[in-house]
Amino acid sequence: MKIYSYRGDHEHLPENTMMAFRQALLNGAEGIALDVLMTRDHQPIVFRDEALGIATDAIGLVRHHDLSEIQEAEFNEPYTKLDQHIPSLKEYLTWAEPLPHTTILMVKNAKFPYSNFEEDLMNCLADVEGKERLLLACSRLSSLRLLHTRYPDIALGLIPDTLDEEIIAKLEELEIHYVLPTLTQTTRQFVELCNAHDLQIMTQDVSTPEQMQRLQELGVKSILVTDMATARAALDVKKMPYSAEALKFATETEARQEKSHQPMQSLAQKAKNLTNVGRSRKGKGNFLAVALCMVLSVAVATFLAGLFMNLMKGVLK
Repeated sequence: MKIYSYRGDHEHLPENTMMAFRQALLNGAEGIALDVLMTRDHQPIVFRDEALGIATDAIGLVRHHDLSEIQEAEFNEPYTKLDQHIPSLKEYLTWAEPLPHTTILMVKNAKFPYSNFEEDLMNCLADVEGKERLLLACSRLSSLRLLHTRYPDIALGLIPDTLDEEIIAKLEELEIHYVLPTLTQTTRQFVELCNAHDLQIMTQDVSTPEQMQRLQELGVKSILVTDMATARAALDVKKMPYSAEALKFATETEARQEKSHQPMQSLAQKAKNLTNVGRSRKGKGNFLAVALCMVLSVAVATFLAGLFMNLMKGVLK
């Protein structure tokens, strides 16, 4: 069974960031699945939700902001001290070019009808090397049709709402061989239907060992997980998919981080420490702040009371 990291290693790191993607590969991911949205200036970015405020200090929706504005946003606690930004898809693809892993682009254009989403995405892919290691996944067959017309050599996958013989016929017409169902959709009947038509299943949002083992028993070949360590332990995977030499470039830091010359492992540990103790530190800081405010308040009140009494004595005299 192939194990893909969904949105990078985000147990202790902000999801869909370059740091999370690097750590996922170092933790043994065979590939990375990431979410793609479009900005106001038609730049595809790697981000999960339309609402920026869910994960960052920015306000509004992704489609209401330009790329430069979005990349100024800072991630919410406990990741504010990490020098990370929302990456553009081009930034990710440039980083991934010399690496051996497969990338699954989860195109998020189902809820909102973006103008020219497919064209803008294809323009971003025009000069990318290693297209044979890409898989474009979408819930809209119309989008997949456009993508297939422009780049027939890029693998495509359907994120299905449902799957029946009519939809399967359309997938065969477009030479689509992958489906990315949710965990609840991946039943025995679903697996048997896909197997009958040579469709490869890549189940999303798999998180517990029990879920992983059940899917393995059903014959599912690929899963998208949120925690690589849990997945490898549950499936008893010992061998790393890629050599240290093949992943050498993945360990290099971003331009912003090179100033401090921190290796990737140090940054990951820093993030883990933030998530583990950030709340307790924050709570301690709040307690000290409240205590200090109380002391200052009492001191000011005492001073003002004494001043008022002296004034009253002067008036009475």
